[in-house]
Amino acid sequence: MAISKILTYVWRMIIARTGTDAYGLFSIGLAILSIATVASLLGLANGIERYAAYYHGKNEPEKVRGTIITSFKISLALSLVIGTLLFIFAEQLATSLFNKPETAIVIQFMALALPAATLSELCFSTMKALKQIKYAVLSKNVLDSLFKIILAAIPTAMSLGILGLSVGYAIATFITFLTLFYFLDKKVFSITSRTAIKISVTRELVVFSAPLVLVSIISSSFFIIDTIALGILKNATEVGIYNAAAPTATLLLIVPTALLSLFLPLIAGEYAKENKEQIISAYRTVSKWILLVNLPVLFGIILFSHTMILTFFGSDYASATVPLIILSAGYFVLSFFWTSLYLLSMLKKSMHIMIFAIANAGINLALAFLLIPEHGLIGAATSTAVAMTIYGLLLFVGAHNYFRINPLSKKTAFFGVAATTVFGVATALSFGLELNLLEKVFLFLAILLLYSLAAIKLRLIGQMEKEIFTRGLIRIGFKGKL
Repeated sequence: MAISKILTYVWRMIIARTGTDAYGLFSIGLAILSIATVASLLGLANGIERYAAYYHGKNEPEKVRGTIITSFKISLALSLVIGTLLFIFAEQLATSLFNKPETAIVIQFMALALPAATLSELCFSTMKALKQIKYAVLSKNVLDSLFKIILAAIPTAMSLGILGLSVGYAIATFITFLTLFYFLDKKVFSITSRTAIKISVTRELVVFSAPLVLVSIISSSFFIIDTIALGILKNATEVGIYNAAAPTATLLLIVPTALLSLFLPLIAGEYAKENKEQIISAYRTVSKWILLVNLPVLFGIILFSHTMILTFFGSDYASATVPLIILSAGYFVLSFFWTSLYLLSMLKKSMHIMIFAIANAGINLALAFLLIPEHGLIGAATSTAVAMTIYGLLLFVGAHNYFRINPLSKKTAFFGVAATTVFGVATALSFGLELNLLEKVFLFLAILLLYSLAAIKLRLIGQMEKEIFTRGLIRIGFKGKL
């Protein structure tokens, strides 16, 4: 996951070199494709993960095959219908909704890529359901990003503009699907064999999956409402500049995502044993490490925000600096409370999660249309950061109602408050004294050293950390113990 985020960030950096306007138009196209893909999936990606895993565990390959083939047929049909409609009405959508006729060509190529993008998600979900993670990660998280980087670098180097980017993305999406399908069919589970038997499970699969569409659409819109709103209310240049800040801020999700991938199986096992003490301990441990790691990351992003934007995206994107700082604060808060989402999932409180997600989308949308017309980029960043903060707090309150626990011990909470104060004062001094880059680097390293020494002195590493990280090493093939 971390590799995927880094490679995706590199891909964004390459696309951004085509210019703020072209990058903005392309970002709008990506947002539309994201929504269309979720609609085409009809929740079947979740259905596959549920039923393919279930039947695989019961050693019923005929029903596994039936689940996969049924999902593929339904999603392919939906993606073709939605893709056709997007292709036909691309010009009307570009002019009426976004008031940007140039977006039409991007939407049309995204429409062409939709079937491949949809089936790729199903292949990925099938591999996860059958516990063949290595092929899923290699295909979706590594090769997919590499294909996109190569097929974005070529048109960018040849100055082919938005058309070249759109064609390259569509081709990369098809190559990714073919790669995923090859690994699925040849290495994981054959679905093309003519002699293999399949048993249809259409009814139960659709009944389970269809209600999840709303949740999936809302969840996917979480990260694109700001882009869509900017596309409607402002020009493509501002959309492009904003999309230099947004992916940079998501770097704060790398460590939490990695930690939570270890946390979920741990608490699931302890929940099955009804071991509440271990669940509480794991919850606090992961929350603590998200805080400990992301505090200096947030400090670094804020301190070097302007330098990062100029270095990775260029001087045309300089006005993304303030939105980056605001978004980073929002992602920091959300990442800290993200553990609560996993607790609610474990407790099967999907209705709570859906209500919280709907509330978040509504708040984000309302604030976006309220703030963007007058405040532009800063308005978009503020609306998203506020929505993230409220969503995180809702998740925390929801989890707290069932477990009555706080994510941090008193010692860790005190350390976090003290560290935040130090980082805040240092940042204010840095901007107030107008330190140069070298001085900022020395300041950051000095405070980071003190921060690390203080964490060690307070003995914030315990037995639960060792267990979680040992599980992580085992997952990647290491058999020893910490």
